[in-house]
Amino acid sequence: MALVDNVNIAAGYRSDHSRIELHLIINKFEKRKGFWKFNNTLLSDQSYVNIVKNTIKKLKAQYAASPYNPLMVNTINCDHLELVIDDQSFFEQLLLCIRGETIHYSSIRKKNQDKQTKLLEEEINHLETVTNNQDLPELTEKLQDAKNKLQEIRKEHIKGLFVRSKVKWIENGENLQIIF
Repeated sequence: MALVDNVNIAAGYRSDHSRIELHLIINKFEKRKGFWKFNNTLLSDQSYVNIVKNTIKKLKAQYAASPYNPLMVNTINCDHLELVIDDQSFFEQLLLCIRGETIHYSSIRKKNQDKQTKLLEEEINHLETVTNNQDLPELTEKLQDAKNKLQEIRKEHIKGLFVRSKVKWIENGENLQIIF
């Protein structure tokens, strides 16, 4: 059985050297779904906040008692709104719907970020090849811009890894201190 799955030379991160990726097969196991945890950085994403607000409006209209006009349900104060189900059931249904929308939104967002990262890496590799053959200032500037964009994406990804690993860290300028 071959232990090396793939070898690749990719754009470097925060360095002028290329990165070498070596994928090893150490132990074959099936990856299963883990526990879902809410990513609270979504709360600062206005698109996500609007999705949650719309989900709440839809559920209010869906479970409002029949005397209410479904188009006007969202203008009624929640304290005075009568529902066809009890408050606890409505709350659980609301949490379920928001969770589903959150997972859907997060997966689309992750796919877009991965696509953007891949495009930037391809652009950097291409520009590095071209700039090695020619010394054009506009290509060098374009290469540096692409590297800076990729660095910002990776920095956000690393922050997420720190949060998920429960590492305490402090950022001072460009120095990152990890506190265990």
